[in-house]
Amino acid sequence: MAGTHGTDIESGTESAEAHPTETGERLALGRQSLPSLWRNREFTVVLLGQGVSALGDAVNVTTLPLLVILLTGSGTQMGLVGVLQTVPHLVLGLPAGALADRWDRCKVMLGCDLGRALLTALVPL
Repeated sequence: MAGTHGTDIESGTESAEAHPTETGERLALGRQSLPSLWRNREFTVVLLGQGVSALGDAVNVTTLPLLVILLTGSGTQMGLVGVLQTVPHLVLGLPAGALADRWDRCKVMLGCDLGRALLTALVPL
């Protein structure tokens, strides 16, 4: 006779079948191996793309205020650039998020990253 924890009461050995938990779910004995995400090409491409994008954002947030202070010598204008970098997130964050939820996430991420790259490329002009 099998107990609730998968142990045969008469022989004292573990049964090979799955046993019910308190919630009534069945647990499989042993560990199932899941495929590695590194073998998933789409995941790897998105991860690398987001990594490059994050690096570009960090460089942009650091160097743009330094460029302003180098060109103008004004700490006030440097601070203004920092504030102006934050305003779009504050003003457009919620509405843009609501719109982005309606579209394909991969296309939205790609479009946003390409748009930011284009805007960053326009800085020297």
